[in-house]
Amino acid sequence: MSEIIDAAVVKKLRDKTDAGMMDCKKALIEAKGDFDKAVDLLRTRGLAIAQKKSSRTASQGVVRAVIEGDKLAVLFEINCETDFVAKGDKFQVFVDELTKFIVGHEFKAAGEAALVQELLAAPFQGRTVNDYVVSNVAVLGENIVPRRFVRWTLKGAGRFYSYIHMGGKIGVMVELGFGKAETAGHPKVAELGRDLCLQIASMSPLAVSPDGLPEAVVAREKAIYVEQAKELNKPPAVVEKIIQGKLEKWFKESCLLNQLFVKDNELTIDQLAKKVGQEAGDTITVRRFVRFMVGDGLDK
Repeated sequence: MSEIIDAAVVKKLRDKTDAGMMDCKKALIEAKGDFDKAVDLLRTRGLAIAQKKSSRTASQGVVRAVIEGDKLAVLFEINCETDFVAKGDKFQVFVDELTKFIVGHEFKAAGEAALVQELLAAPFQGRTVNDYVVSNVAVLGENIVPRRFVRWTLKGAGRFYSYIHMGGKIGVMVELGFGKAETAGHPKVAELGRDLCLQIASMSPLAVSPDGLPEAVVAREKAIYVEQAKELNKPPAVVEKIIQGKLEKWFKESCLLNQLFVKDNELTIDQLAKKVGQEAGDTITVRRFVRFMVGDGLDK
């Protein structure tokens, strides 16, 4: 067969696989014009490239937030190897496509790892999401890892708020609950939502309140204070007060409602929410929040 390949077929193959134009042409030549065989060739090569790069650390990337019709909210972190690629148009378009898919797809799994596995196995444009990721590894030349996401649906009166900081390096999402649906439209409540997102982005709380902290985390923190207190040679009752004092201080630093408001250190976040609730004529509850920082906890 001649090596002259119809440009329209090359473009069709590129649209299906995301491979480069020259790679598509070469695959069609090798497949003697058989489109499906050319797809398989490109997928095999893309998988081989992805496998070679999969051991490389992907600690850069972006966080995306989407609030859809006030009833659905998604926060998504996806990683690559360099900030250069993370800021590139091709990676940004790729992230847009995956984020839209997460918004529109119903997930059954629970937990970060299980959700990501379900995402990768999901059908996407005639292939799986994993195939789409692999093809972009081949195109962009870096390891790409969809790391984690949350997809929340609103139940009852409330509203989602989100904030993206540093061009996508930090993303925050928070859900407020109201007693009345009309509270969502109050300007002071909208300001509270924005302020809480900024608070979470800057102060990195671990939970809404002490009740939301995992028992193991609290026990580990308390164990540190117990060991520190052993060095004081104080009576047991005094030692216990010292330990409790340190825990209370930690709660103020680690729990959103206990934190001092960054814009007004005379108020805790709990006091701020109650104050805004009074102004809006309603009770406002911080139901949940999530904060993703790109590469947080990964080896750089």
